[in-house]
Amino acid sequence: MKALLVSLWMALAQSTPPFPRVRYDRAITIFAPDGSLLQVDYATAVAQRGGLAVGSIGDGYVVLAAPQPDDSGSGLSLRDKVMQLDEHVWMAMAGLRADGRVLGDRARQECQEYRLANGEAPTVRHVAAFVASLQHGFTRTGGAR
Repeated sequence: MKALLVSLWMALAQSTPPFPRVRYDRAITIFAPDGSLLQVDYATAVAQRGGLAVGSIGDGYVVLAAPQPDDSGSGLSLRDKVMQLDEHVWMAMAGLRADGRVLGDRARQECQEYRLANGEAPTVRHVAAFVASLQHGFTRTGGAR
């Protein structure tokens, strides 16, 4: 009986890796054999799959632009790439729309909280710093997007 338990234990130990193989490269400091960081390679590949957005500043105006969807029936519209955060703050998203929507929704919430706490509209600098801080927090955290 003891020999059977030992053989079952050995078979289980050999068939199950100590860590799930799917998540071995989720840490932000895992290097590929060529010396590159895997998370940077993943981020570059994801950014290439996302769409483009361009902003331009002039004297008294700002222009946000994103390409119109093609006729492939994707159902995308310009609203998917540009969103209003506050009365005077707009955001254009480049890259993956889902990531941009998460940042935009959280920035919109921050604008509302700022108005409630301070009784005035947040500055564009405040909103930009908030979005940058939020995005940097996701970058520092391995496996979070």
